[in-house]
Amino acid sequence: GVALLDIGSGTTDLIIIQDNIVRHAAVIPFGGNSITEDVKQGCGVSTKTAERLKIEKGFCMSSLADDRKIRINGIGGRDNKDIPYSHLAEIIESRVEELLEAALYEIEKSGYKDKLNAGLVITGGTAQLPNLTSFAHLVTGLETRLAFPDKTFSEAEASITRPSLST
Repeated sequence: GVALLDIGSGTTDLIIIQDNIVRHAAVIPFGGNSITEDVKQGCGVSTKTAERLKIEKGFCMSSLADDRKIRINGIGGRDNKDIPYSHLAEIIESRVEELLEAALYEIEKSGYKDKLNAGLVITGGTAQLPNLTSFAHLVTGLETRLAFPDKTFSEAEASITRPSLST
């Protein structure tokens, strides 16, 4: 058995498969856009900047954050802003933990948690957050890995072998 968690931009989809049959499916009503919105609010930046921060500097385990700061250039005469990595990581960790707990609730509700020998497989654009698999293992107790296309479909292999394209 396996639980597949597809963390999309607007929603997160969970499918539990056991003996080649879909046994449980659920939609969690938030995903990567919720993380971006939290970063926007928590750091006082634009949506575009929040998305860039999440993608380029974000990770999900605040315990691994250091004392460095991220410089955000001021726009329209505003002063530059320094955001600590630890603050960004705390914001992301909080929402990702909520998402993983919602997924764990669905997994437990399905009655298949103890039958997931293949554990949890995470895919989708948000799956690319550094440390997500380790954090998911901590939160859910399930062995966790990322899913991504592993076959060569074209000459543009590198551009299509990302978790965001695996489904």
